[in-house]
Amino acid sequence: MDFTAVFLYIKEAISKRLAGHSIDLTGTLKTGLVRGAIAAALALVLFAGYTFIRGGVQFKPGYMPQCESPFTRDLLTKVVNESIAGQQGVKLLQVDEVADFAVRAPATSGDPHAEFRNCSAFVRTNAGRAILFFQLTWGSFKKDEVWLEITQSSL
Repeated sequence: MDFTAVFLYIKEAISKRLAGHSIDLTGTLKTGLVRGAIAAALALVLFAGYTFIRGGVQFKPGYMPQCESPFTRDLLTKVVNESIAGQQGVKLLQVDEVADFAVRAPATSGDPHAEFRNCSAFVRTNAGRAILFFQLTWGSFKKDEVWLEITQSSL
């Protein structure tokens, strides 16, 4: 059996079917580039929106937040307002100054892998100004949860 004749017959049949169709390479390329640019712009808008909505108040698991970070300030406000003093009517209105007051190995001031942080904060409450001393520690072995404990307070 001669396969060359069969092969040529199949090739001829395919060529006749494709004769009516043409590939517009430049149009296809332009369409692809436009769609790619739209997808990239949409991804950028979604990322920016997610970052804005998130507000930057989250911390990265495994990295102990700094004493003066927005995450720590928000957590301090929540802890004070939900504490016994908060239940008795004392509300934290503003966190003014926050500092890492006790630097111990390995919890140095800038070390993101610290096991704990000792912090102090000057705050304004509806009962006046106060100073709070608090400690940040890990709440889980996975280091994805931070606990804030107020160790001393002038409230």
